[in-house]
Amino acid sequence: MSENGFAVFKAAFESEKHYLVNIHIQKNSGSFKKVLFTEKQGDQIFGYEGKSLEEDPFSEPVLVKGEEVIFLSNHSTVKKTF
Repeated sequence: MSENGFAVFKAAFESEKHYLVNIHIQKNSGSFKKVLFTEKQGDQIFGYEGKSLEEDPFSEPVLVKGEEVIFLSNHSTVKKTF
């Protein structure tokens, strides 16, 4: 691993009005991820940053439909979080 770490695009989705990207980042200080939701026509970016990849209910977006985002999560993670 380089001194600056590295990033992996885990997923990218497109709806009629938005883009969503899921980026996992690994550095010497640890791993985290960013989920970014951007408008196609405009400059608004909504983001979510998580530190733990395993115990995060918003770790793996799998579908964007309209303005809804569907996430794949483990039952134990969802039960513990909510």
